[in-house]
Amino acid sequence: MDARDIDKVQQDFRQWLFRHVVLIAGTYYQLDDSRQRISDPLPFTYSGFIMSFEGVWFLVTAGHVIDTLDNFLKHRNIEIEEFSLIDYLGLNPTDRHPIPFDYGGSQRYACDDEAAGLDFGLIRLSPLYQELLAVNVTPVHDKNWLLQREDETFLGYLMLGVPDEYVTRGLTVGVMGETIVGMAGSAILALRRLDSPPEWAKQTRYRRFVAEIMNPGDLTSITGMSSGPILGFAEKEGRHYYRVIAIQSSQDPRNERIVYGCLIRSFGQNILDCMNSLLREEV
Repeated sequence: MDARDIDKVQQDFRQWLFRHVVLIAGTYYQLDDSRQRISDPLPFTYSGFIMSFEGVWFLVTAGHVIDTLDNFLKHRNIEIEEFSLIDYLGLNPTDRHPIPFDYGGSQRYACDDEAAGLDFGLIRLSPLYQELLAVNVTPVHDKNWLLQREDETFLGYLMLGVPDEYVTRGLTVGVMGETIVGMAGSAILALRRLDSPPEWAKQTRYRRFVAEIMNPGDLTSITGMSSGPILGFAEKEGRHYYRVIAIQSSQDPRNERIVYGCLIRSFGQNILDCMNSLLREEV
């Protein structure tokens, strides 16, 4: 296998992991106090990934992301032009068009509790969105996150997401002649897990995932990767597998190479309660 073959395998593996990832994206205008537009259309993107529970799909993101988007909707100096779901970051996507998304009408839940160390959000996806996303996306199934064990040992960790510096802000034209406001590129970062947070870090009621970015490459900032999945890779009886073990929530203010995440195993019951609550609501 020569260098080109190795590069191809690595690229395919990278894109294969992104089959779970979906971005919440859109455009907005800044308004003056008379609600007149005073800016060009501005793009926004937030990372997330798809998890399934009893056959129903949920878009999982950080709680602060949902709070931010909800504030966008309410802010008198912001006009949201559109929301969409970007689901074509994975390997060989069948369709490369954003899916228009009714975020305002969605069932959603956000928890952003710094003292507890919790920062996660759930958006229930209707059967229509589930069908549209299934063209390109594979969800993280129940057993992947429900069966995680306290003593499970992982060989390594990767963090997935779309950093802000990989998002272009100009107007471009798509392959079908459509206008696209901004483009997004993905990043995968290898992590070295730390046994405990730095001594200066705030203590939280729930244990958090703490790790150091091993080699950021040409990436100068992970801003924008918050709410992406953190994967743990393991081996059992010669079989390699991975689990989504955490949601990336923040980075250390003193050392930007240290990141924190909400351990799914630590607050799994919170997720189950939220999912059950959303499932009981009328769509």
